[in-house]
Formats: sequence, structure tokens, C-alpha cells
Amino acid sequence: MCFFVSFIEQLNSKIFKTLAIFDNINYNKSMNQEYLNGLYNIDAQASHLLGSFNSDGNYTISDDIKEELLKAKKVITDYMQDKITAVATVGSYTYNFVIYRQDGEENKVRAALFLVEKGNLGFISKEMVTGISSIVLEKTPQTFEQIKKTFNLFLRDDSEGIDLSNSNLTKLLKKVTDDDKLFKYLISALKDKDREYVLKMLSYVKMSGEYGTKLYQEFQNQIKSFKFDSKDEKYWFKLKLMLDMLLIENNALFNGKIAQRMEELQKEYLSNRLSTKIPVAAPKNVTSKSAGGDDKKKDKAKDKKKDDKKKDDKKKDDKKKDDKAKKSDSDSKKPKDEKSNNKLARNPRPAKQFKPPITQTKPTKPQNSNEQGSSLGELMGSINGKDLFHLKNRIKNQSAEPHKEADGGMER
Repeated sequence: MCFFVSFIEQLNSKIFKTLAIFDNINYNKSMNQEYLNGLYNIDAQASHLLGSFNSDGNYTISDDIKEELLKAKKVITDYMQDKITAVATVGSYTYNFVIYRQDGEENKVRAALFLVEKGNLGFISKEMVTGISSIVLEKTPQTFEQIKKTFNLFLRDDSEGIDLSNSNLTKLLKKVTDDDKLFKYLISALKDKDREYVLKMLSYVKMSGEYGTKLYQEFQNQIKSFKFDSKDEKYWFKLKLMLDMLLIENNALFNGKIAQRMEELQKEYLSNRLSTKIPVAAPKNVTSKSAGGDDKKKDKAKDKKKDDKKKDDKKKDDKKKDDKAKKSDSDSKKPKDEKSNNKLARNPRPAKQFKPPITQTKPTKPQNSNEQGSSLGELMGSINGKDLFHLKNRIKNQSAEPHKEADGGMER
């Protein structure tokens, strides 16, 4: 079940009771049909419906989904002479069916399979009944068994040991899971758009005279009644949902420029929603060898061990070479050093006192400001006390008289 169901049930019962305060109004205009269809499709997406609403407001299910619905294994929940009800489970989703049977002339029997769906958000107020398939049979004692076989129906007592998960209905499962992911993603991705819509639309409502004031006040009462948590990720979506429900029932009162602004806002919101998609993750490079996943990890681990062993062996060889070279140098220098040391021992020389050379540094004339670098790296390179003082003066001079830079700079 959709996570909005309990909230919607309360919302519907409260809103449509409170609308009694507007009974004196004559409704002569419906909400913009394009936006209304958009709301229907949001409801269909949230409720895991298998079809969608076109620009004319008609609900349709694609042929490939209908084919899988016909194949779905269905358990009969009720049986009468002219009507059979059944249910099918597809993954974690449940779908309801009804089969109508009609006896015709010339000993013929007509049977038709329908899918029955219902929206959970409240915009789709009636059940959506879609024809899936139909057959015409000769009326015989085996007619019921033929209907069962054609529409893949099972009596509950006969369904033991049969896999009723319908996991083979891949297209149907993909549609509902993709819709579910997208709906939940849009709740988060469009939080700011939901907020913008609610605040702007309420400003238009308040500008609509006495009736707009009443509608605005009713909206505020509903917020207090439900005690919404403003930290809830679905907070602004719920507020928008409630506001749209009130507007659907009372749209007739908004005319002229106000109605035009409302319609523009609705079109903008719908356009943003339709154009927002779940980001596609960048594909990972996959080789034929890595198809197994675990094999690739094992191969990498083996290669790493080999590389580490080669590195260790190379380090050991280099160390041996270095030690050998040091030993050779030591042996070749040793006699010379000993002779030199003996000579120094016989004729010691007084140690000379080291005096650093004194070099005069000529004072340099400060550069013109146009000759000095102006990049951030040069300005912030190495700053001591004097540099910081010059830097402050330079920044001050540059900001005070920038026009002198063009004339060769100002000397400090």
C-alpha cells in the first residue's frame, strides 16, 4: 500500500465535509484539464496503477502489460453465475480482477476479463476498470472450466503447490518498480518546487476576495488538524496535495488575472515534474574476465602479491649492492686515512677561526607598482613584518587611485 493512504483517507473525509461552507457557490468552470491530468498521473504513479492518463483525460494500459495481465495466475475470491472476482499477486503488488459472463443467443456464452484499480491520493475518485481480454464460447457443462483456463483462474482449493508469485511478468514488474522509485525520488527532488507552488498559490488565493480568504483559512485549519511535521521530507508534497484538492472543488471562483496566474503556475510545476528524471549512474568498465565478480577480485589479489614480492626482492638486491659498494669504498680509503691521521698526530696544526665573509648590500629602490606582481600567489608568498606593511600600503594605494596604474604607477 502507498505510504500516503492513511493520510489521504483522513484528508478526504475532512476536506469534503468542510466544503459545506461553500454550498452557495455555483461551480461553472473546471480546473485546467492538462494540470488535472497531471494530478491523475501522479496519483496513478503513487498507487502503482498500470496505466496512465492521456491529454484527453482517458486512462489506458499498454498492450504488452495487458498480455502479461492475461498470463497472470489469479485466485478466485468469489463466484456467481454472471460474475467472478479474482486477485493476482505480482511481486509485492496485488491486483484485482472481475470476469463478467453473459449468456447470449444460439447457445453462446461471452466472457470478459477486466482489471479494477483505484487511486490512493484522492485525485482519482472512481475505480478504473480496464478491459483486458474477452472470449465467446459454446455453452456446455465445461464452459466454466474453459473460462478458468483462458483467463488463468484457480480456485483457492486447487491452487496449493502452484507458484502464484507471477515473477515471470517482467514488463509489469519493471513498470511498477520504476514508477515507485521515480515517485519516491521526486518527493525529495521537488521539495523546493512543492514549497514554491504552495506559497505562490496561497498568495493568489488570498488575493481573491472574501471567498479566497475563506479558502485560505480552511487550508490553515487543515494544517493544524493534521499536525504536520515540517521536518518530514514529504511535508511540502502533503501541503500541495491538500491545497490542490481544495482548488479542484472550488476553482470556479478564480477568474481573470488571478486564474491566469494560477494556470501558469500549475503548468510550470507540471513541466518541472515531467522533466525531472532519476540520474543515471555512470557505467562501470566490465571485462569478460571480470564477469564473475569474485574471480576478478581473486585475480587482483594474486597480481598484487606477485608485485609486492617483486618489489621486496628488488629492495633486497639494491640493499646488498649498496652494502657491497660502501664496504669497497671503506677498504680503499682506510690506509690513506690512517697515514694522514698519523701525520697530523706528529705535526698538529692550529685550527683556523672561521669568519663569514662580509658583503655589503646596496639599498634597492622600491619598484613601481606596475612593475610588481599582482597575482594572489605573489602577494601572499612570504610575508614578514615589513612585507606586510608594504602589502597594506600597496593594497591601499591600488584601491585609492587605480587610475595611476595606467600612467606608470605611483612610487612609494
